[in-house]
Amino acid sequence: MAEVKSTTIWNNLRVDEYVDTDNGSVEITQRSGIEKGRLLASADNYVWTIDNQPLFLQLYNSRQGSQTQRLTSDEFERQFYTEAVPIFNDDRARILLDKGNFDGTLDWEKKNLAFFQSRVPGTQNPTTGQLVNGDGDVTDSNPYAYDIDENQGEITGGVGRSNVTGNGSGNLPNNGSTYRLPNEGVRATLKAVPDDRVSGRSSTRSSGVPGTSRSMRLTYPESNLGQFGYDYISFTAHKYSAEGRQLTSAGGSSEQRLGAPQGTVQLPMQPNLEETHSVDWGGDSLNMIYAELAQAAMGAITDLSNFDIIGGAQNLLDNVGKSAQKILSEPNNEAFLKAYFAGQAVGANITARSTGTVINPNLELLFNGPKLRTFSFNFKLTPRSQSEAQTCKEIISFFKKNMAPAYSDQGLFLYTPNIFKLEYISNDGPHPYMNKIKPCALMNCRVNYTPDNVYMTYVDGSMTSYSINMQFGELDPIYAQDYENAGGTGY
Repeated sequence: MAEVKSTTIWNNLRVDEYVDTDNGSVEITQRSGIEKGRLLASADNYVWTIDNQPLFLQLYNSRQGSQTQRLTSDEFERQFYTEAVPIFNDDRARILLDKGNFDGTLDWEKKNLAFFQSRVPGTQNPTTGQLVNGDGDVTDSNPYAYDIDENQGEITGGVGRSNVTGNGSGNLPNNGSTYRLPNEGVRATLKAVPDDRVSGRSSTRSSGVPGTSRSMRLTYPESNLGQFGYDYISFTAHKYSAEGRQLTSAGGSSEQRLGAPQGTVQLPMQPNLEETHSVDWGGDSLNMIYAELAQAAMGAITDLSNFDIIGGAQNLLDNVGKSAQKILSEPNNEAFLKAYFAGQAVGANITARSTGTVINPNLELLFNGPKLRTFSFNFKLTPRSQSEAQTCKEIISFFKKNMAPAYSDQGLFLYTPNIFKLEYISNDGPHPYMNKIKPCALMNCRVNYTPDNVYMTYVDGSMTSYSINMQFGELDPIYAQDYENAGGTGY
């Protein structure tokens, strides 16, 4: 028996998947590192069985962040068959369709034909190109499509619609039937739709709840991060939303721009994590002449604001006269003023040359406004398995796609690119001793495909190493009010 091991995360629960490349069966086991963990669920073809429901339910509930997310036995069973099975079927199909997991093309064709005849979801007839969907039915469409109608909660496509037997839940319907999802009361239509995507892990898996989607979480490396107590950095892409924003808002509005989530990437902590806070202060001068004239003008403006036009004009003349007398009362001012205005006329410093004095600028450092912060990250990705190489490729594509603008149907307008929510995570929650980051735009993304200064690939063509350098910019500056109940070290 030849087994290919991979890992996946379902609702924060990380499990191991063992796919038998001889018969197409799959086992889901408790995540336990090198040793094979206890069996949780399994499938020979399209029929799935929960082999150890008490343990499986205990592990699932222990990984949920709050009591409201924890499921009863019946709720867990329904959610497993409607949500987890598509994920596991998808992963199994990706492994069985990969020629690199077999002894050459002939072995792959022979075994995949057997998988197809056994109705293993997602497998393909090497001759006709037909595929098997999650019900074990043959279809000419690509069952890898997972799409959702956000208004109707309609799920379309997916290899994972399995028939449930022997567990008291009944059978999931065939194409075109309806099934009420647990706890939500959303009526979802399950059907296969044509899709031109090649076989592989779908980037989005839908929950069936109107207006929401459960986006895939990409994690590098596969065997680290929060499930084993490792801290990490989370990058979640969101649609940019400008609805409801007031043009005169003072601050703290960047959270309002976070639209629907588009997926999450989790990467390990890196060295030199730092933040820099800057505020714009600048020197400003106001000499005595301009100060006296400004004082006279302010008095006139006050009169005009009270609609006393005649009084304002008279006061302006009086104030200017008093200012002139005050300036001239200082000794040697007559010679200085002659030199000053002569210098203004010819554009030269006549006062210093002829009188040996300069006018006191009354220089002062004044606040001009806040500044926006930027954050730079540099990650090196070195895949150690075929599945991890696929994940690295998807991570790079994730950042490049979400930072790119989209154009309208006629090309007249460009839409704002997706924005990102960055978080430092410790023990599956916000890091209690590090800073928070407001929503950011990805301004620069540089990918080096040969970071070791040598071109080197694995047999399937994947690079042996990648490096990603990214620069994010916060959408809003930091204000003092942001530190109220912020947690950690604040922003």
